[in-house]
Amino acid sequence: PSYPGDESPHGRAIHRGETVIDSIDENDPYGRNEFTETLYTPIGSVGLLSIGTVGSRFDEIDVQFAEILAENAAAAVQVVETTARLREERERLDRFASVISHDLRNPLSIAMLSLDNARRTHDEADFDRAAEGLERMERMIDDLLTLARSGDDIEDTETADLARLTQDAWETIPTGDAALTCDSDGVVECDPSLLRNLLENLLRNAVEHNKDPLTVRVGMLDGDNGFYVVD
Repeated sequence: PSYPGDESPHGRAIHRGETVIDSIDENDPYGRNEFTETLYTPIGSVGLLSIGTVGSRFDEIDVQFAEILAENAAAAVQVVETTARLREERERLDRFASVISHDLRNPLSIAMLSLDNARRTHDEADFDRAAEGLERMERMIDDLLTLARSGDDIEDTETADLARLTQDAWETIPTGDAALTCDSDGVVECDPSLLRNLLENLLRNAVEHNKDPLTVRVGMLDGDNGFYVVD
């Protein structure tokens, strides 16, 4: 049950961070009439150990024993919380490593292919495409580092044109004879750089895991509820 803060022995124990012993009378407001005394000692900052005695009083040894139990319980809770936090951080690092190995393939492939062509043709456009691929990798690494440090939540968003982002993503992957169709000119609220990463992955997967002839369609869902990528 809920008890008032500083007015109750439970609240005093929590707020003071120390053991409180309360004698029970017949008009007890907390329904403890079966006990002679009750003892409350904090379990760190997460809870309260409550013990009642019948027909006797708590002595110093009882208090020490209760506080040892509470300290052990607090230590156990801390171990559980630390383990969960470490597991979450490990999973985040695993995702981070997976994203690095997967997402950077597109701009790296473009840069390598363009540089190889530039060596043969000395065409300025090939050098520009290689430079664009490297710049794209730099932006992606910055985005990934931001996510790795802050978690999975995106706080700063802006309005972006879905068709433009899709076309930009399409141009960074080897598409062969595949075709792209944007079914709408809608806008999305997003982190444009991260959404482009997502689109690059989806479009590359569509090209790599389908047979020709292939058409990939991208468009807005009805009611501004998101967008779709269909192969």
